[in-house]
Amino acid sequence: MGLFFSKKDSKSIINLIKEGDVKVISQIYQDYYPEVYQFINDEKQAKDLLKKAILVLRSLVLSNRVKENFDIQKFLVNWCRKQFEEYQSNKDLEEKIYNSLKNNDGWAFYYINMTYLPSVVQYVKLHGGTKEDAEDVVQDAILALINNVNEGKYELQESTKIKTYFIGICKNIWKEHLRKKARYATFSDFDFKIEEFEGYDFLYELTEWESLTERQKIVLEVFDRATDTCKKVLSYFYFKNYSHEEIAEKMGFSNAESSKTQKNKCLKKLKISVLNRLNELN
Repeated sequence: MGLFFSKKDSKSIINLIKEGDVKVISQIYQDYYPEVYQFINDEKQAKDLLKKAILVLRSLVLSNRVKENFDIQKFLVNWCRKQFEEYQSNKDLEEKIYNSLKNNDGWAFYYINMTYLPSVVQYVKLHGGTKEDAEDVVQDAILALINNVNEGKYELQESTKIKTYFIGICKNIWKEHLRKKARYATFSDFDFKIEEFEGYDFLYELTEWESLTERQKIVLEVFDRATDTCKKVLSYFYFKNYSHEEIAEKMGFSNAESSKTQKNKCLKKLKISVLNRLNELN
């Protein structure tokens, strides 16, 4: 088989590929590698792209999507060239975004907001949110990304693209939002919103007692009669947003599961006491 297969060889080459002839695949690789390397000028990348191109060719052949006069050389070389140009374009874009973030010139803020938002909207909607929620998440994530770039927590690298890293930040922000929302929903059983107690730490005195509603006062009175353990566990979990692992460490529990069990027991006692107190007044 001569150097660079000619068009007249296409039919026989295609048949050999269909038959699973390993030698013909090897010969294609050896004959076309020099031409691919010529415009890529990177040995590893040239080899990787050509191997992928040959796999694509084989797939096309096995699915009967090529004609007998199919120009194998033209297909492989053009496929590699297109992939390489796309890679270079993406690499240049990554550098442009990264430098813009580092210089805080505003362009990256606009580009990320316009280009990555659809992916974030899709994720947030699939996880109980709205487009408006996604827009808020993106704004927070952009600020976090800028800080991470400037603080050296994220550096430009081929292994982790900026979009992948950014989407990861967005997912973490939304997961944290849902975690807090779930905690607030639990306390809504007592007919008051957690936001109404923002800034108040149950471990210390409340200074604006007169500003609370009667229901809020009842909840706090019942809470005040709870054990020190329950006060701390519930306060740590609902108002300081500590994880069960953190609570277990602070309280000396054996593990996170013990913290979760203790929190549920305390919450149940508190709820029953609040409901009983409300019934007494009605």
